[in-house]
Amino acid sequence: MPRKHSGQLVEREFLTLAVWDNLDRDTCQQVALTVEKCLPEPWKFKEIAWHECGGQKRFVAFYTWKKSGRFQEATFALIPGGEVELGYDPKRPHQIPHEIIEEGIRIFESRNWGKKVLSPSEVFVSELSKLRIANLAPYLIEVEADQKVRKTGKSERKRFEKMAMRLPTIDEWEFACSGGSRSIWFWGDALVDPTMDANGLYLNAFGLRIGLDPGCTEPVHEGTEIRGCNTTPPYRTLFDWLGLSTWNHTKPLRSGRSNCEDYWYFLRWRRVFPLPPEMLG
Repeated sequence: MPRKHSGQLVEREFLTLAVWDNLDRDTCQQVALTVEKCLPEPWKFKEIAWHECGGQKRFVAFYTWKKSGRFQEATFALIPGGEVELGYDPKRPHQIPHEIIEEGIRIFESRNWGKKVLSPSEVFVSELSKLRIANLAPYLIEVEADQKVRKTGKSERKRFEKMAMRLPTIDEWEFACSGGSRSIWFWGDALVDPTMDANGLYLNAFGLRIGLDPGCTEPVHEGTEIRGCNTTPPYRTLFDWLGLSTWNHTKPLRSGRSNCEDYWYFLRWRRVFPLPPEMLG
């Protein structure tokens, strides 16, 4: 697998999830170090760590990116790509109590002028992103969404571009934040509290820290929607719980001519560094 930064390549198949998930720790580290040699100077390999969540379990490679200007040193996870399934799957069974489903249907019908709902999946299809297949290239994504800042989306996006970074696309965000899981929530299909870390955040199977509060809504590259938690604890209704789903989608809030792209005070962002195609053999 190998040649130096001036020519060393990473074998593409090793950076697909299907292959990566079957590698042992030593091989994962070997691939991760090869990736490091292809990355520009600010990047440095940090560690390989084991993560389990939502029926997914794997070794994850982490890298550090050195501070630049007001940006402090940050940790990024390597997300293998390949052909992946995203979005809510109506055929997948869930473990949501019947009474919560019934109440959710009543609320949904009242919101839609009494239109009758024949099955719970109609509500889910309306509230969650569509089932689809995406072909993703491997990328590095920030482990923790950054603090809220009083900047416009336009100005922040320009700053990211100067670092050769950008926001994740909708597909990249959903895949990384689901941890590769196909469940409604990154932790599974049941209404249970996921495992919290020492900082009050939740780790998924890619080692990403996910916040479950309204202040953790994140913008995406497309700018047409926002992702992340869109509900307020305590979580009592079906819509509260669906607001925590990786597949939950929300359009940017608008007030007159203003929207979330104009003022990022209510958002947190998670940067992505796409791996250059020329480094993949």
